[in-house]
Amino acid sequence: HYECNKKEIFKQIHAANVALSTVKGQSIVDRNIIKLGLVEVVYSNNVKIYVNYTADSQSYGGVKIPSMDYKVVS
Repeated sequence: HYECNKKEIFKQIHAANVALSTVKGQSIVDRNIIKLGLVEVVYSNNVKIYVNYTADSQSYGGVKIPSMDYKVVS
């Protein structure tokens, strides 16, 4: 039901827009599977987005990525 979930939907759209604004118009130049459930996506402007698909917080290269979340590194 849209009305019940409207606030969460807009929250998630805003979060995605913030993350992707740093790579708007850029190309993906590399995608690395660091380990099962942790991925690094590298863009042409050298911005990296780490995506953690696991239920546990992960760390890589000094970057902490919360569970089921992402971290943008420029």
